[in-house]
Amino acid sequence: MAGYDFLSDLYHSRDGNGRDSNPQDMGDWSPGRPNWWHGSHVAGIAAAHTNNRTGIAGVAPDARIQHARVLGADGRGYVSDIADGVMWSAGIPSRGFRATPTPPRW
Repeated sequence: MAGYDFLSDLYHSRDGNGRDSNPQDMGDWSPGRPNWWHGSHVAGIAAAHTNNRTGIAGVAPDARIQHARVLGADGRGYVSDIADGVMWSAGIPSRGFRATPTPPRW
């Protein structure tokens, strides 16, 4: 899966290794609460395929999604992680991580 995990907090990232090139979301794992994947839900609203008789129609069905995981369990994380994820997604070089191999085309 192309993308990047920007979570620097090991507890909330749930994968135990901080920032890395594996953006897989392990879910919330909160006792007594169901898992939810908010980013996947938002991506579907933004860019879901249309006219396929499945699910919903996205507001920009021809858009491509850049996978940058910036929040962890229960939607927690640092503003600095969010900022770095936004910069990476926009193709802006920053400290501590490689530039995205799939920068946006304007």
